[in-house]
Amino acid sequence: MPTDTRSKLLTSGAFRPDQVAANVFGAFSFPDQIEKYRQETWNRFQDSHPKAFDGSLVRLHSVIVSDGHIDLRFQRTAFSAYVASRDPGFEGRFPNASRADPMGITIVALSNDGHVLVTKRALDAEQNPGALYFVGGYADAQAEDGPIDLFAEAERELREETGEVEVDRSASLLLGIGYDPHYCHPEATVMLVLNIPGHEMLRHVGKAKDAREAHSFHLVTLESVVDDSAVKELGGPATWSFSQSSALLRKVTPLLLGNCG
Repeated sequence: MPTDTRSKLLTSGAFRPDQVAANVFGAFSFPDQIEKYRQETWNRFQDSHPKAFDGSLVRLHSVIVSDGHIDLRFQRTAFSAYVASRDPGFEGRFPNASRADPMGITIVALSNDGHVLVTKRALDAEQNPGALYFVGGYADAQAEDGPIDLFAEAERELREETGEVEVDRSASLLLGIGYDPHYCHPEATVMLVLNIPGHEMLRHVGKAKDAREAHSFHLVTLESVVDDSAVKELGGPATWSFSQSSALLRKVTPLLLGNCG
């Protein structure tokens, strides 16, 4: 049976790209009453965020784990639907409705010498300004039904925020999927293993498309993320995404430390 997406941690593991199947089918929509609310909420949001773009995203429909493989099913949704349904009070207001639940992706970028890229969010960020994060965004929806590659989406996000990177796809892993209780959407943690040392990760940051989404970029050791000393070193506070992804990393620490450094 599909996992209930209202739980905090939907699944965890160490899934290679060939162990992950993800497909998009159909589009999610609100009933008429909530559709009107969506438009009103989006209009207000645009008034305060004039650069906001109502992009097409993918909504997590179900998660099935079996025999070491994970099967994810998605529907198309929109950022405006997420804005309308992300408030924790949405379920109380509309008890029979479902949230937009777009799939977020947190990317743990691991260098070949055991360093991890950590950012502090932009001070004017709409969510968690100035807080510790890795790198990430949302999985974009395609126009047609069919397969979607979460690892390619993670790599796209990493490139947009840090510039050119060389990813070892075969060593990269989906570490798990949790549900953000603050901003009410599911989020996958994808570890991308890079074929470069830590200092090379920062070389192209200034030229990256979305580099301004971060206030600052930092390199820390994998061990410091796992034992939480990175939070003290960098001065916190940590976002929910950072804490959740760090917890998922702890589950696979022996494997990771055996493959880097």
